[in-house]
Amino acid sequence: MKLFKYTTFLFLTLFIGQSVSAQGTEPADAKALIEATTNQVLAAIQENAEDPLSVAQEHVLPHFDFVAMSRLVVGKNWKSATKAQKKEFVQAFRDLLIRTYANTLIEAAKSDVSVEYLPVRAKEGAKRVKVQTLVKYNGNTVKLDYSLRTKKGSWKVWDVSAGGVSLVTNYRAEFQKIFKEKGMDGLIETVNAKNSGE
Repeated sequence: MKLFKYTTFLFLTLFIGQSVSAQGTEPADAKALIEATTNQVLAAIQENAEDPLSVAQEHVLPHFDFVAMSRLVVGKNWKSATKAQKKEFVQAFRDLLIRTYANTLIEAAKSDVSVEYLPVRAKEGAKRVKVQTLVKYNGNTVKLDYSLRTKKGSWKVWDVSAGGVSLVTNYRAEFQKIFKEKGMDGLIETVNAKNSGE
């Protein structure tokens, strides 16, 4: 859990940003998107430090594919969920991620982070790409990888891994246990309870 919180902090720090112009669908555009938002992130946080939730809602949503992330974290159980349950879970999971990120905004604004971008290894026209970075933070170096795919003419993030730990895989392990015990409605209730601070 400690590593996951660290992963979340790094992901937030490097990916919340103002709207960027890198809207192409080539692999190089995915890297440009990550770089552009990295350059803008701390300024955006510092300007809105008193309302971190609003910052997260405004700047995170455009860059994430929450439907894909929700489907992946629920795993094989996604197929058995009703359309209404899927819609409710996507909203609950989206709120969970945004609130988690918002809670780290103040810390992020005070942190000194430097990033090295590794070459993107993907063929021209690829629809999925991994942008790899090396992040230096508080004397440590962590490998942070963004998994993106093209959707409606732009790149969207559907997973991130820090030090080999996947955000999607981490949540999937937790959510599958809850689903097994409580079913889809119970999982949604549990996520909503987390959002309420219960």
